[in-house]
Amino acid sequence: MKSNLKLARSTGLCVVVCTYQRPALLLQTLAFLEKQDVALLPNYEILVIDNSSDQQAATRTAKMFEDHPLIRYLQTGKTGLSHARNLGLAAARFSIIAYVDDDVRIPTTWAITIFDQFKALEPNLGLVAGRVTLVWQAARPTWLHDRLLGYLGQLELGKLPRIIKRDHYVVGCNMAFDHKALTKVGGFNERLGRIGGEENLMSNEELDVARRLRKAGFAACYQPGALVEHLIDPKRLQKEWFNRRLLAQADSDLVAGGLLIQFRRVRAYVRRPILLVLLWTLQFCNRDCALAFYFSMELAYDRRLLTDRGDLAPAF
Repeated sequence: MKSNLKLARSTGLCVVVCTYQRPALLLQTLAFLEKQDVALLPNYEILVIDNSSDQQAATRTAKMFEDHPLIRYLQTGKTGLSHARNLGLAAARFSIIAYVDDDVRIPTTWAITIFDQFKALEPNLGLVAGRVTLVWQAARPTWLHDRLLGYLGQLELGKLPRIIKRDHYVVGCNMAFDHKALTKVGGFNERLGRIGGEENLMSNEELDVARRLRKAGFAACYQPGALVEHLIDPKRLQKEWFNRRLLAQADSDLVAGGLLIQFRRVRAYVRRPILLVLLWTLQFCNRDCALAFYFSMELAYDRRLLTDRGDLAPAF
């Protein structure tokens, strides 16, 4: 992505909401952002990046905010979450840029908590990952194991803030960056991340950018006080969705590359017979067993890793 490093940005917080054809949910999220307690923030703005394929509908939504004092609404005809986030990075006016999804609930203290965390650990803090809890829009299935909740966006790393010292997935619906740091490492890799909503479930763009920030000397911090609640669409509570999501995760890991993926490939060879025995035993006892479904998803992930996918060469 292109950016101008010579443009100094004022101290403050820009919240970027990337959206794709979910105007009703978007309006709910924007209402939470408008109610933030920002009296102690030097500057605050909300930036919507709409990369919906239906740009006529996006234009109708954008007109609702033409003269809004806080909200700027930008449209792009190119779909892709990483692309939309990079547009937000280029357009943001302030020194801290936070990203939330268009389907979250946000407490009023979220914005000031994000801002204060950067003040407390500047100048080398590049990333703040906030806590994410899940709000079920339909009953949680009995087969859904806790170890799969991360694929729905849950992030729970304890009750106290802490520096993240090793590779750990970062949840894109609640993350914030020092603008200069994110620009310095090149923003988000547009080969990774969702494209077209649920049509393409690629991921790892957050993990990838977190790795590059740490490599460049910037710290990453977990701040549980910066909480958002992620609304879980009932369509995601289907076994078929999780199967697609795990396969896309394997593809994303292959694109990201690195030593970790080599380790996981070796692990896949070693643990396959063990997982098969455990899976057969658990399914014999209870077909809806959550642990059995978890093992079946691990096996699906391993099979994908071991498939020769020449079209998924590492990005770096």
